[in-house]
Amino acid sequence: MLKPKLRIFSNLARTGGTLVSRCIASMDGVALLSEIHPNGSQQGVNFNILAQAKKWYQLFQNEPLTNKRYSFCEITEIIAQTVEKKGLHLVIRDWAHLDFMAVPFFEKPYYHSRLVEVLEKNFNIIQYHLVRHPVPQWFSTDEIGIIHGKLPLEQYLEGYYRYAQLCVNNGYVRYEDFTHDPEKYVEIICMHLQLNYDPGFMKKWSEYTNITGDNHGENNRSKYDYIKPTELPVVDGFLYEQLHSSEYYTKSLELLGYDDVMVK
Repeated sequence: MLKPKLRIFSNLARTGGTLVSRCIASMDGVALLSEIHPNGSQQGVNFNILAQAKKWYQLFQNEPLTNKRYSFCEITEIIAQTVEKKGLHLVIRDWAHLDFMAVPFFEKPYYHSRLVEVLEKNFNIIQYHLVRHPVPQWFSTDEIGIIHGKLPLEQYLEGYYRYAQLCVNNGYVRYEDFTHDPEKYVEIICMHLQLNYDPGFMKKWSEYTNITGDNHGENNRSKYDYIKPTELPVVDGFLYEQLHSSEYYTKSLELLGYDDVMVK
């Protein structure tokens, strides 16, 4: 018997995942659940897969479906089946930060996708990734209040490299490329996730509210209604030496085709 298809869109923290996920989720025919992880519910109801399905897509309104009766995999199967019956394609945005960076939620990184490990026995997984240059991603990640000062640069770079290896195996889009041509790269994402591309997302993404992440304004709408092309930062000599003292930095650049940063 063929296993049902399940689409997973994966990104680390501060890679533009919220913005790109808004674009995907706002397309006709898509139901996207955001920052999902088998242990994600421990971090709050906002990251509970069943709670999101109920609140965002009005599933199981008349059915007493609760987490206590089903495993994470069983709940995902039921959600996937129900979404498909509605004529929608389910996309799960993986909460990859928990597995590859860990801080501050877990003591050690796992360096594999727990979401995939839990679900691949019951689903045919189609996984695609979003990446960002490691330096601006590092700056942005360290700005997060609960992470600031707690994630050592070397641990970050190793987690980044391990994640980059997974991206090369499954396929990926670079956030920088997306910001320069959103329509082109959302279409590429759709092709790899086997979704029907809806160019109308460009008029809808900024008003889309069923999402988790850090780019929120009033009523969960995006703070911005435009997509600004990004450029590489210039770094000081001390950080440049720190980066190049780590084998993970140069290996990651090579894997993902990124240029090195410039020094002030």
